[in-house]
Amino acid sequence: MENSSPSPTSPALAIAFPPNAFGVGSVILTAIIGIIIFLVPPFAGTIVWLVTHGMDVAALNRGLFGLLGIGLQSAGEVAVILFLLAVLPPVARMSLRDLGLRPPARSDTGRIVGAIVLMFVLVTALGSLLSTALHFKTPELAVQVFTHMRGWQKVLFAIFAVIVGPVWEEFVFRIFLFNAMRKWWGFWPGAIVSSILFGLAHAQPPFTPVMLLALSLPLAVGGIILCAVYTRTGSAWSNMITHASFNGLSLLLITVAPQLAK
Repeated sequence: MENSSPSPTSPALAIAFPPNAFGVGSVILTAIIGIIIFLVPPFAGTIVWLVTHGMDVAALNRGLFGLLGIGLQSAGEVAVILFLLAVLPPVARMSLRDLGLRPPARSDTGRIVGAIVLMFVLVTALGSLLSTALHFKTPELAVQVFTHMRGWQKVLFAIFAVIVGPVWEEFVFRIFLFNAMRKWWGFWPGAIVSSILFGLAHAQPPFTPVMLLALSLPLAVGGIILCAVYTRTGSAWSNMITHASFNGLSLLLITVAPQLAK
């Protein structure tokens, strides 16, 4: 069982896991089923769209780079959230509340605000520094989609980026993967490995080392901050709020200074 007492080299550990929590086999099986569940709605939705639109592949490609793509991705993410809500208690041998699905304490407000500021400043600054040093100027695909939208489309995109996306990513990378890995290895290995996976999940073409450094590394650093605020507060709402605020601030920055997205 993980030691619940704080140490000088790691954040205070808010969860003491049962010895049989997060078995390797159950975690691998959950991950595989989760990936399949995530892919089913986009795949099925794409097939339905093609059948109902005369197999217009060119129009499909345009739609996938807009609200159609966002809608299909959101459907997959919501499906995974519902799946994890059902399977996490038996996999973790703990209730959802013990896993942190409860409001943070008022005393944690400062930690959350500090994490929001630190994540926004550090990830933004590191991303800008690496992009300049590596001469990699391609923005994230999500940013490209957002900048090409107008009016109500941007509102729908913001709902996805500030609510659905962060909740899904926190369920997958913190509540599920990070908890499993810190149960196995402790805080720092769990935070680093789960955050690297979090950063790699945002990789995009061209899949080169330069791209991974410029886009994935800053987000991996952000993932470690999210692991820390989750662990410090013992509330998954804390990292969800931090993540949602980071995305919201990023969209606001792109809106008021669109040249930064180029």
